[in-house]
Amino acid sequence: MTYSQIVRYEWDEGKRAAKLAKHGTMGMGFSFRVLLAVWTERAPETIRIISARRASRAEARHYPEN
Repeated sequence: MTYSQIVRYEWDEGKRAAKLAKHGTMGMGFSFRVLLAVWTERAPETIRIISARRASRAEARHYPEN
């Protein structure tokens, strides 16, 4: 799915805080890794992120390089 406008993202703040405490850091880098994300569209311009993780090699093979 491609969005051509600004989209708002939501997540569970309690889970985010717990993962931050457990792992010590969270954020986005510029490593160009393929991620597997599970999300749902809550409203026409709002996406709720349920989970995201680094894709396995087998999963990443399905993603075109360009």
